[in-house]
Amino acid sequence: DPVKELEHGRVSAAELVQAVHEMLSAAGINMDVEKQSLLQTTLTLKEQLEESQAALLLEQVCFLLSFNILITIL
Repeated sequence: DPVKELEHGRVSAAELVQAVHEMLSAAGINMDVEKQSLLQTTLTLKEQLEESQAALLLEQVCFLLSFNILITIL
């Protein structure tokens, strides 16, 4: 959701690639479509990895909290 991303200060991979392309173009440097696609794919994979790592960390924290509660009860 672009609105949520904006609220969290996040920029999509496509937006970042477009910004890089525009800056390079302004400097007279051509970034071909293949390089743009590769950059966008790389950024998307990086974002997905970060989300997966965050989800795993959250899962681990929940497990530890549950374990601590269980130990406290017993």
